[in-house]
Amino acid sequence: MDSQNALEMLRCAQNDNTPDCHSERSEASLCDLENRQYQGMVEDYNACEFLPVNRRNSCAILALCLEEAMKRNGETTGMSETNITLAMMAEGWETYQSQLSKALAPLSQEQLALRAAPNLRSIDELARHIIAVRAGWYHDVLREGDDAFGALSHWDEPGNPVRSADELVNGLAATWQVMQEALARYSPTDLQVVLETEWEGKKYTHRRGWVVWHVIEHDLHHGGEIGYSLGMHGLQAPDI
Repeated sequence: MDSQNALEMLRCAQNDNTPDCHSERSEASLCDLENRQYQGMVEDYNACEFLPVNRRNSCAILALCLEEAMKRNGETTGMSETNITLAMMAEGWETYQSQLSKALAPLSQEQLALRAAPNLRSIDELARHIIAVRAGWYHDVLREGDDAFGALSHWDEPGNPVRSADELVNGLAATWQVMQEALARYSPTDLQVVLETEWEGKKYTHRRGWVVWHVIEHDLHHGGEIGYSLGMHGLQAPDI
């Protein structure tokens, strides 16, 4: 297997929704590949020497390592530094999403109602706010997802019902799926596009790349509040 074919297989393996990938998927998964040929390729390039050993089995990380190593070797990868950076950020974001969901999943309604102070949002309200803001920016501004996805942007509005832990975890998963698909598709040119939106009668312009970053920082900020609220009440916070 040459380096370009290995790279294509790795890209394919990162996208479970690509029909062409499934025809070649082994029982173990594409990330294994027969005889782990792609890992041999990565080792030949000495591409992942800077990574901890426990992260070298990540399909996404290996693909990025191979991209970078091929570029250093003078080979064409078809992926810019912007794409590589965005893919690495998306993988980290996915890990954060997973840990946040894991912390919320076992909570009862009483625990979800806990808050750090009387004037601050409850854990439920914080989680609904994260979900709503994700959907609001990606659907209303970036025009991603369908109407069902867009409806999630109303979850944090006054008068909306509290949600169970299962609903919150599902809401995080639904929003992440749309965002992940968008992030995988965006090119450097896409990130530079300026979009216009209207809110409360005023018009605003936002660069697509700024929106991506803003939703990341919003997740981190309010996810931190969830972690603090859980910890101060003796509950397991996200393991970051």
